[in-house]
Amino acid sequence: MKRKLALAVVLILVITACCAALSACAKIDAYFLETMRDDLRDKTEICGQTKAQTYVTNTGFTLPSTVKCLDENDKEYVANVSWTVVGGNGQVTIGDKTADGYPVTVPAQADSDVTYVLVATLVDAKNNPYQDADNQPYSVEFSCKVAAKGTGGNQGGNTGGNTGTTKTPLEQIKEASVSVPTAGTNYLLVMYQGKQAKTLYVTGEQKTGTETFLITTADKASAGIVTAESANGGFYLKVTKSGGSSQYLSLYNNTEKKKVNVKLVDDAASATVWTTNAAKILIGQFENKSYSLGTYNDYDTIGAVDDERYSAQYDTDEYVTRLIPAGTTIGGDSGNTGNTGGDSGNQGNQGGSTTGGELAATLTVSSEAELRSALTREGNTNVYKGNGIEISNGCDTDPLNPGLDQSGQAIAVWKEMRYYANSSFTIKYGSAMTKIVITFTNDKLTDAGQVTVSGATATLSGKQLILTFNSPVTEITVKTTKQIRATVVEVYC
Repeated sequence: MKRKLALAVVLILVITACCAALSACAKIDAYFLETMRDDLRDKTEICGQTKAQTYVTNTGFTLPSTVKCLDENDKEYVANVSWTVVGGNGQVTIGDKTADGYPVTVPAQADSDVTYVLVATLVDAKNNPYQDADNQPYSVEFSCKVAAKGTGGNQGGNTGGNTGTTKTPLEQIKEASVSVPTAGTNYLLVMYQGKQAKTLYVTGEQKTGTETFLITTADKASAGIVTAESANGGFYLKVTKSGGSSQYLSLYNNTEKKKVNVKLVDDAASATVWTTNAAKILIGQFENKSYSLGTYNDYDTIGAVDDERYSAQYDTDEYVTRLIPAGTTIGGDSGNTGNTGGDSGNQGNQGGSTTGGELAATLTVSSEAELRSALTREGNTNVYKGNGIEISNGCDTDPLNPGLDQSGQAIAVWKEMRYYANSSFTIKYGSAMTKIVITFTNDKLTDAGQVTVSGATATLSGKQLILTFNSPVTEITVKTTKQIRATVVEVYC
């Protein structure tokens, strides 16, 4: 059965002056183009698969022809997306644009895999690619393949094929990595580049220009030796390149690019203090924000990665570094796990739906005073707290300082908890919840089908969204295709 590639991209933009559509604008700020490209990469689904290193598809699907975004007032802007296919032995074709997007035709399963890459590029109304400061297009690549006969196809059903007995390079890196390096011990700073399917090591050299990046190598013999020195709150890392000098790893503010980068410095006093997180990924602090070191797409140089923004994508879309002992051998790929074959049967419900429960807590935000009391702004996330309830959603707009509208007039401070169209928000409570009732004031949400929530049933009663859980939970994430301006959230247990 033909499936469609669904893409939901939400950008909340507060812009003093913008045109009616992105394609009609004379110039789009690089920040917004970068965000659109990142969201295109991060929120793409192909045949029901998300964030796969390689999408396994043996049926056709449809690619989006536009990327949409909304400003603070729910006004929609659109950028065009151009697609090309690389590889596929000429058997993968992209058809002419239809009302649904670009149809993709793939060949029938053969005796061997058919691999190909789909390249998406943001373009203007005349199909000219938008370019960054280095004259590079804003593009995203998706690696795909049609699996050979007998190895399965789309996700679902019984698992076919034999599972190899050797661990993958990423599994080997994770197993060998250390949380706290020991002084006097030699280490390697290593990353598994999933897009290239390569294990890459930091060399102790750097690429300089408008941005600075660490250079890597797939040749372990050319890797730099990393040693740790004790520091208050963590450790310094010194990299000695093969046959040469030593320098320290340091985060710094790239004022030209208006972002944080990583570079090598000559002394510990100028270096960053490093730690690791629970996954043993290297983490550094700069101006009260956390950064890992890694890359994305098919790049092999290493830069600073915003931990708050991208941590959920580590090891899938963001390839990050860890420390392993220098004597560790990272072997080849494991024997392949058989791809999952045909459609799965539906999973039986876990017991009956929970419809009852007692009202346990209420969070009300219907005035500026209540907003100020409940709101905490954490980076680009709005967090509302009260009576044990915590609600968070990613949002570029500060509700207390929403900026100017398109006519240059100041936008009023919000008087509700606002969740934008095609965005998601998470509700947490200390006890297991059986039901949540959200009261809202605007007229955008009109059908329960506009709400997606896993493990629960969504219903609408007037201007109340009711979420009834299949089994009690302490945390739930809700996605809506229409804006919700919530004034009351009630939790039942």
